[in-house]
Amino acid sequence: MRKALSLFLALAMIICFAVPAFAADTDTATVTVYVTTGMFTPGGYDPDHGTFLEQEFRNQETLSDHLFNGCEAAELDGVTIAAMFEFTRPVYGKEANYSENANVLDAIICALMANGLEATGGWDSVNVPNGGYVHSVTPGGIPTGGATTETINGVEYTKYYGNGWRIAIGQNGVFTTPALYGTSYNIEDGMTIVFDLSDYVIYE
Repeated sequence: MRKALSLFLALAMIICFAVPAFAADTDTATVTVYVTTGMFTPGGYDPDHGTFLEQEFRNQETLSDHLFNGCEAAELDGVTIAAMFEFTRPVYGKEANYSENANVLDAIICALMANGLEATGGWDSVNVPNGGYVHSVTPGGIPTGGATTETINGVEYTKYYGNGWRIAIGQNGVFTTPALYGTSYNIEDGMTIVFDLSDYVIYE
């Protein structure tokens, strides 16, 4: 009986020590998420310089001055975000191979929910790397857009215009616009995430 009890206690201790090894790498990270509008320049065409412009993040402006639809900044930790996976991940519809780590899009959807907003998204399985996205937010954040043709310096272009959601990621006050979907980036401690609805003009 003593041998059996000793074995049981030893196994219990092994299990207790093993649990942290299965914890997500992002559990100790805390991030701040801002849902904003107008934090990106529209892009378009600059006739003074004859160049096409990319959308750029307005890093110099105060995020709290551009909050979307009465939203408040949401401070979230990795454990809280992970506890919401069953609600956040169906939004972007990834069907398999979920990571235990919280990603940037998970944090965004949590922040939207915390502000009483509903997100609609999807999963891009065509482009590589694949990724999840949020397309629209209700109430008040459904993208609009259209297209026309415009001739510049004798060349006809398709001009796309409207508004849409974009992501910026900040660390130590320096913001970058990610080249991949938000699901490709795990949250990191001290990260500031901006999910922004801005006007755009794109020439192709």
